[in-house]
Amino acid sequence: MIAAETARMILRGAETDFIATSKQAAAALLRRKLQTSDLPNLAEILSQIFVITGWFQDAPDASTPAESADETSDEPTLTPDVVAFFKMLLNRLATVRLDPAEHPEGDLLYHALQVYELGLAEYDYDEEFLLACLLHDVGYAIDRRQPIPAALEVIGRFLTERTRFLIEFLPEAREYMKTHKIRGSLRKSEHFEDLQLLALLDLKGRKVGAVTATLDEAIDYIVSLDSAWDEY
Repeated sequence: MIAAETARMILRGAETDFIATSKQAAAALLRRKLQTSDLPNLAEILSQIFVITGWFQDAPDASTPAESADETSDEPTLTPDVVAFFKMLLNRLATVRLDPAEHPEGDLLYHALQVYELGLAEYDYDEEFLLACLLHDVGYAIDRRQPIPAALEVIGRFLTERTRFLIEFLPEAREYMKTHKIRGSLRKSEHFEDLQLLALLDLKGRKVGAVTATLDEAIDYIVSLDSAWDEY
C-alpha cells in the first residue's frame, strides 16, 4: 500500500527523492509516528512503478526487475522501457539543486546535460561514456543521502560494466583531482583515464547560461549509437 502510493507520487513528479517520498506517503496513510519498518525499500517502490507504468512487463524477467538491480550487462540495454525509465529519473533532477557555491548552474538536470555536451565533444561515438555523463548524478533523484549506492541499486542492471564503473567511482576520481591520491586498484583499471575525464567534465559542466541539448535530444543520440552497434 505505501509502496504503491509512493510510486504514484513519484510518477506525478511533484515530490523529491524516492526515500523522502516514501516517508510522505507513509505519513499520509498511517497518520502516526513512523517506524523504519513502515517504509518500503527501493525494490518494492520500483516494482510498483513498473506495475503502474507497464515498463518491463513483456520482458522474460519482468517479475524481478528490481531484485536484479545489481546485475550488469555487456550487451546493449537501451530498450524503449529502459529509455523511458531513465528519462523519468533524469527529469526528476530538474527539481534538485545543490550548494550554489559548487553548482552555480542551477539544477542537476541542466548540469547533467552540460556534462553530456562536454562528453560529446570528446567521445561522440561512445554511448557508454555519454550515458555515464548523463546519468552520473541520477542517484540524487532516488536518495539524496546516498546517491551513488541508490543509483547503482536502481539502474545498475541496465548498465554495462564500464558505465557502472564510471558512475560508481566518480566520487573517488573527484577526490583524486584534489589530493592526487587514489586506490591502486582504480589507477590500474583499464577505465581509469575515462574516469579521470568524467571527473574533469563533471567539474567543468557547471556554467550559468551554457547551451545544451534537450534531454530527449541527448537520449535519442545515445540510443542511435546503441542501435548502430547492433547493425554490426
